Amino acid sequence: MTDVVIVCEHPGLHSGFATVGRQVARSLHARGVRVRYVARYPGPASTPAEPYEVFEVDHVGDRSAENEARLARVLASAAAADASGHGPPVLLIGALWQHAEVLSALAQDPPSGIGSVIAYLPVDAAPLPPKAGPTLEPVDVVVPYNAFGAEVLRRSEVTARITPPVPHGVDTDAFAPLADDERRAVRRGRFGLGDDELLVGYFGRNCGHKHPDLVLRIFAAWVNGGTARCPGCAALVELPSHPVTGEHGTLHHCPHCGGCGPFAPQPARTGARLYLHTELLTARQRRISGGWDLERIARRLGVADRVEFEPSLRFGHGVTTTELARRMAACDVHVLPYEAGAWELTVLETAACGVPNVITDAAAPPGYAAPFSLLVPPMMRLHAPIGARALADVGRSVEALERLADDPARRQRLGRRGIEVARAHRWDRIGASWLEVLRSTLAGTAGTAPG
Repeated sequence: MTDVVIVCEHPGLHSGFATVGRQVARSLHARGVRVRYVARYPGPASTPAEPYEVFEVDHVGDRSAENEARLARVLASAAAADASGHGPPVLLIGALWQHAEVLSALAQDPPSGIGSVIAYLPVDAAPLPPKAGPTLEPVDVVVPYNAFGAEVLRRSEVTARITPPVPHGVDTDAFAPLADDERRAVRRGRFGLGDDELLVGYFGRNCGHKHPDLVLRIFAAWVNGGTARCPGCAALVELPSHPVTGEHGTLHHCPHCGGCGPFAPQPARTGARLYLHTELLTARQRRISGGWDLERIARRLGVADRVEFEPSLRFGHGVTTTELARRMAACDVHVLPYEAGAWELTVLETAACGVPNVITDAAAPPGYAAPFSLLVPPMMRLHAPIGARALADVGRSVEALERLADDPARRQRLGRRGIEVARAHRWDRIGASWLEVLRSTLAGTAGTAPG
């Protein structure tokens, strides 16, 4: 068929982009495409061999001139032209700043006869940042993840051709519901849960925009009785808390309708635990990622004894896919109150395990996740240089948890819908879409996104 050079995070890393790069590469390889995979960072020492060529870039520091030169040399080797003088297309998978690094390296030492440059671009907020247009100027084709991203790109100053969206996928062989006996064993053995206890999960990085800190706040408000019902609009509202002691104060006005009560405090919740599958970072690492001292927050909120962590997790390094899927499938609800999301793989992966989601009603994920999720309206929207962001409303998040906790039948219905959505997003189906992108790019007929 053709060759393709894929530039992404190392396929052996435990990260969203690495998962996407690995699965796209495997799908194309299975369809007869010769894949040359340029790994932007070294992989773990025990990385299993992939069925395609992997070129590693030995980075020595972040965004240094030396790194750029090394990346340029590896790209030149991987994207070398064949005897006819034609080079393969180069598919970039990653964030905009990562695309910028690769494009700068390509400009520094262009491979001879390089083919088209394709950027698989996450769009998690609108509008695109002003630097997007100049950064993507050397790109021939931009591929959005979903209709949200396609619409944002269409309204931007990006001059490349925009293809119809190609969504992310999920490995439904690995991510699937557990049999009742196995699920019970995981819940008892790993989390110490009884049959009637509820397990809330968070699966995602410890970084500012995914907000594991907000998950702790939502969970604490739920289990500690930190909300009250407004008699005017019937909304559940988070009670104010003391900035030092964390004790709940008196609510004077409803933030939704402005009513002044009297507000009915909600009872504390027993029989619930929270599992945060995320990194516990040092102070220096938190400064880089925008993450949080989650153990300290849990203590301050009075829920440390009801929260489970996985201390071994580090960015790019985690548990096996099998173990990750087992922990996801052991949960009753998955909560991800992102500020803005381009896809959020763990939302689809937990859905494949039959777990309903509670997510922010903002950006792209509701486009595919609404059938199996409760969507929480934002408490506020933030306008930043990187686009509009949204913070999920704590009271309404608690209400969503309460509704799912008290209605097992609803959890099961949403879980079944999640499995259906996941099966429609199997990676083998997504691979066919990528083959079409390559064919249309080589033919010069990559279509524009509808709109």
